[in-house]
Amino acid sequence: MRLRSTQLCWLSIALLLNSDISPSTVVIEITSGVRGLPPPDMRFQLTTIAFLFSISSVMASQCSGCWQDVDPNSTDITNVIEKARSHISMQRNSQFQLKVTEISDVKRQVVAGFKYKFKLILCTTECKKPNDKLIIEDCQCQDGGAILTCKVTLVERAWQNYREVTNSECEPPLILVSYLNGHDFDIQGWLNMRLAGSEEIPNLT
Repeated sequence: MRLRSTQLCWLSIALLLNSDISPSTVVIEITSGVRGLPPPDMRFQLTTIAFLFSISSVMASQCSGCWQDVDPNSTDITNVIEKARSHISMQRNSQFQLKVTEISDVKRQVVAGFKYKFKLILCTTECKKPNDKLIIEDCQCQDGGAILTCKVTLVERAWQNYREVTNSECEPPLILVSYLNGHDFDIQGWLNMRLAGSEEIPNLT
């Protein structure tokens, strides 16, 4: 029984998806059962299939499980960052909420879902916790409030609405409220210096 070219193409795809044999082997084995050379349209389709699967196999072997950079401003990680912020804020022994002021070094790894690691800078806000109706973006950073720099690892399975912080490490705050009481302090200026790599405390007035 001779198979039509369309049937042969689908058969080649099925073999590739369900076996460990190479694309070229599939093409040879399928075409060997056809009298004479396969029609030109089928030869082109089979060659294209073999080429595409070869490329995908190489890419998969090179990047399987590797970390990929993610744009810190991507909306894809909005829920991930909020989960991390909420976790750190609740772990901190303070009556005030934390707010993310900077996101950096975001990387993602394909696991059973996604595994993220990233760095956050958070400020102490004027908003108290707990408050389920709170919109954290509406909260203002306290002048002279504690600033935290944290490294976070988090696992996400979005289809299950599952996000879990597996590790968070925060540096001790460089500036405390008690240190700055009675002084005027430009928090944004300090943040800019911190992001530039400086740990110097700005001049206080």
